[in-house]
Amino acid sequence: MEKVISAADAHRKFSRVLRDVRKGQTYMVTSHGKAVACISPFKEDHANAQVPLLNRLRDEPVARIGRWSSDKGMVRAFNLLASLPGDLALARGEKHPQKPKRL
Repeated sequence: MEKVISAADAHRKFSRVLRDVRKGQTYMVTSHGKAVACISPFKEDHANAQVPLLNRLRDEPVARIGRWSSDKGMVRAFNLLASLPGDLALARGEKHPQKPKRL
């Protein structure tokens, strides 16, 4: 049976919610009366979800940005990341990924 809990109550009672989920309980989390999340027990078939991610990371090229000697290195790294394809934005659910502005 699924229980409904507000986001505020889930925040306040998170330890209890996790304890119930370990026992098999599923929670529908609402915010302002709308369902926003579902907390359910972990299924073993999700245990292998990391394999495709690790394979993708292995196939990604290594970005060489040189040594960091100051904050300029951090800015260079940020600008390099900003120039990469919008996969991260798509993963966050954005419809039209926008490039971050360069520093």
